Amino acid sequence: MTQQDMRRLLSNLIKDPDLEKLNLNLKSTNFFNILKLESAEIRHSNFLAWLLDPSGSHNLGDIFLRWFLRDIFSDEKVEWSDEFQVDHYNLSNVKVYREWKNIDILIEADEFVVSIENKVYAQESEHQLSVYRARVSRHFPDKHAAFVFLTPEGFTPRKEEDSEHYITYSYSEIARNLETVLDIYNDSLAEKVHHYLNDYLTIVRRDIMKDHPSIELARSIYMKHKEALDFIFD
Repeated sequence: MTQQDMRRLLSNLIKDPDLEKLNLNLKSTNFFNILKLESAEIRHSNFLAWLLDPSGSHNLGDIFLRWFLRDIFSDEKVEWSDEFQVDHYNLSNVKVYREWKNIDILIEADEFVVSIENKVYAQESEHQLSVYRARVSRHFPDKHAAFVFLTPEGFTPRKEEDSEHYITYSYSEIARNLETVLDIYNDSLAEKVHHYLNDYLTIVRRDIMKDHPSIELARSIYMKHKEALDFIFD
C-alpha cells in the first residue's frame, strides 16, 4: 500500500462522524469513572453492599435487597425458602457487612444469612469458597445460609464441591435489577441517587459485561476502518 493510499484511509477515519460520537460517549462524565471504580473489584463490592443495605443512604429501604433475594431464593440450591417467601421476611433490621472474616459481602437477617463472593477480575483461590462456607456455618449455626458466587458472566466455581453449594450469579442480573428499580421507582428516587444508579449501570454494562452502545459503535468503526486502525495500532 502506498503512502497516498494510507493517507486516504486515515483521512476517511478522522472524518467519520461515528468517531466523534464515540469520543463524546467516552468523555461523558460518570461518577464511577472519576473514582476509577470500573477497575476496582473492592469498590464494586462496596457499592453493592450499599445498595443491599436497607438502612443505606440511598433511601431505597429494602427494595434492591428484595429483588436480589428473589433471584437467589429461586435457585434450587436454596431448599429452605423460595422467591415467593421473600416478601414475608422482615428485612428492616438486616445487617450488611463488608469483608466479614474476608467474605466480600455478608447479609444477616433474623432467619438467614447470605454470603457473597464477588470475582470481577480474578478467580477464587484453591480452598477459598469451602473455607468461607465452613466459617459461615460455624458462626451462624441456628440460621439458614445461602452462598453466592458473583462473576461478570455467572461462571461456576472451579471446584465441583463448591459448585454444589454456591449459587452462580452474574452482573447481568445486577444490571437487570438496577434497571427494574430505575423503571418502577424512578419518580420516588432522589436526583443524586438516580444519577448514582444510572452511572453504575453504565459501568456494569460497558466495563464488566461489555454490553453497551459505545462498544458496538467502536466495533462498527473498526470494521469500517480496519486497515487504518491496524496501521495506527502497529
